[in-house]
Amino acid sequence: MLTAIVIPVDLQQPIRQQQLNEHDLDAYRQLVGGHLEVINLDRPPASLYFNEEGKLLELPVNIRATTILWAHHSAFRGKDAIMGPALIVGPVDRHGDDQTAPPDLIDLLFHTTRYRVQVQTQDDNSWRSNGRVFTDCFEAYAYGVHLAQSRSLVSEVRIVPELDEQLRQTWYQLGRKNPWIKMADDPPFTSASFVGCYSIEELAERIGHGNWCIGTAFYYHDLCFINQVEGGDEWLTIRHGIAPEGPSALFLSFMKKFAPGSPSGTGLNRIYDVRGEITHGERLLHLDQALPTGLDQTSARDTEIGDAAGLLCRGALVNWLWSHDPAATEPLLTKGLPSTKPARPGTKSKVIVTVPGDDTNNT
Repeated sequence: MLTAIVIPVDLQQPIRQQQLNEHDLDAYRQLVGGHLEVINLDRPPASLYFNEEGKLLELPVNIRATTILWAHHSAFRGKDAIMGPALIVGPVDRHGDDQTAPPDLIDLLFHTTRYRVQVQTQDDNSWRSNGRVFTDCFEAYAYGVHLAQSRSLVSEVRIVPELDEQLRQTWYQLGRKNPWIKMADDPPFTSASFVGCYSIEELAERIGHGNWCIGTAFYYHDLCFINQVEGGDEWLTIRHGIAPEGPSALFLSFMKKFAPGSPSGTGLNRIYDVRGEITHGERLLHLDQALPTGLDQTSARDTEIGDAAGLLCRGALVNWLWSHDPAATEPLLTKGLPSTKPARPGTKSKVIVTVPGDDTNNT
């Protein structure tokens, strides 16, 4: 059995979902009132069935089915029309059998209340919108087809659900609570940062692109992803209004709770930032590079942060294991990182500064 979208000719009759046996062609014929003809649709892939002899029988134009055809298959736009009742099912499977109508299309036609029209132009494959929002699905379809027919540069149109404003604000506030995302500045993370994806394939393509700026955000239905690593692909994932802790947040909370000496958030961020730079390929660990002489400033920084990370992580692990003892009331290890300040040149510090070309030493 599959779910089909049935589109009556009479505008007073609502479109509906109907269960069909994919092998019962007589049920298909009964719905369209005669012999079958099928056209493939795009975005999402689907099959539109209608009466093959609709024109010969002088059946009335199915305005809604024709509008859907013109929006989802531009080759027919303004050149042909659907006569009589129609139905939409999914694309055929590998056995050649019809499948259920695309879930994204079912969601758009039956479970969406606000719509936006997006267009592609001949010289730009990105989808753009003028911001107009519709509350009637077929009014949005009609407007999209009108744009495509009246503006020569418009090549493709699609109708997409408008993001609920309350959900957008919820995602934004959750993103702002993330210590990394809230620091995004090029570009800044705002409530306008969320970019819609309207199929699983589109979402996978966006996420898989990689190398996104921190604060880049994509959503598909009620699922939202916000990148929390500069130039990387580590995502804060939010389902509707709930954001389970990701690896970055888990690391920060674990270290704050168990690391010896109660290290500051700034210090932990430094450790995690270096890890992020190396893990996501932004740079190599300088200690792994062959240097002609000694350590440069970056290598010294990696050494310092690496030693600090080792000390804190080992201590946090010991304290975490110790916390599982019912008799434990305090952490086992409490001594954190040594607090040192760099010495300044002077007589007390005994730091000697040599000026090139000068035979005397300034102390």
